[in-house]
Amino acid sequence: MPRAVPASSLPELGLPLTLIRRPRKRVSLRVGAAGAELIADPAVPVAWLADWLEQKKGWLLERYRAARRAGQTPPASLLWQGRALALECRAGTRAGLRFTDGAACLTVPARELADAEALRARLSALLQSRARTVFNESLAAFGPSLMRKPAAWRLSSARSRWGSCNAAGVVRLNWRLVMAPPAVLSYVVAHELAHLMHMNHSAAFWSEVDRLHPSWRADRDWLKTHGASLFSFG
Repeated sequence: MPRAVPASSLPELGLPLTLIRRPRKRVSLRVGAAGAELIADPAVPVAWLADWLEQKKGWLLERYRAARRAGQTPPASLLWQGRALALECRAGTRAGLRFTDGAACLTVPARELADAEALRARLSALLQSRARTVFNESLAAFGPSLMRKPAAWRLSSARSRWGSCNAAGVVRLNWRLVMAPPAVLSYVVAHELAHLMHMNHSAAFWSEVDRLHPSWRADRDWLKTHGASLFSFG
């Protein structure tokens, strides 16, 4: 019976790879959007397979990326400040993202227009650029209410937290929050700014959050319920 095992002893190729051992005369590769399967007789040494894969690495990655592109569809909608907007993609000389009433327009170089993966990457980069402006405005709005100001702030791409604040007073904010309702973004900003006074989640900390952003409970609940929807792009 064929035996599929993770290819942990084979070289890192930048894609999911499964090694299938079964009696056969030849070694073969199957590549798709989910990764690659390397099929080999149990007698073929792992060291030989590793060398063989290294020789085919460029071809393998090219096939994998092409399969992923073919399996993706261009984004048809975009979350922006809590609103789901229809997204139109157009070719243009300069990349840009423009918002109108109820819609968004993404302009990209013509070579990217048919590449769903490239469109998503471009959209992610443009949203991060927008996030810098929006976050600057949000932090400035809290300025007069702060007893201690942040030393600096930075964009974060974390996949497991919305923000952070370290002992040096550096605040990090997840760029994906620009897609959330403005009140939810303000809650996360207030949460991290409250850590400037209390590096814990004590009653005093939550009292400071409440002072800065009284609707924090509802906005925290929104993130718990809808936060996963903010990971559409990157």
